Amino acid sequence: MANSKPTTASGGDSFLDKLMEKWWGLCLVGAIVLAFTAYLFHELSQLESGEVDKVSATRWIAFLYNIGGKWGVTAIFVVVGIACIGMGIKKFADDSRAA
Repeated sequence: MANSKPTTASGGDSFLDKLMEKWWGLCLVGAIVLAFTAYLFHELSQLESGEVDKVSATRWIAFLYNIGGKWGVTAIFVVVGIACIGMGIKKFADDSRAA
């Protein structure tokens, strides 16, 4: 039981868990995070320029925006996206060496 992995309520691994086990899954998640970052940057830029009066955002994005502004929020997401892609590349390299 010491080597058991956490599972979902249904007893199996979640889709995201299975995706994150693959090198290409990590790269895909990183790319999605970077795409979301670009969208978020665009939305926050419109808010700051006055093109829109408000932007719909979750509480934690609003919290980060109040602390670091547009650049703080996007920097955090860029770091997460690049980290995911980097982990995917490392996993690919490790898998290639093992084969």
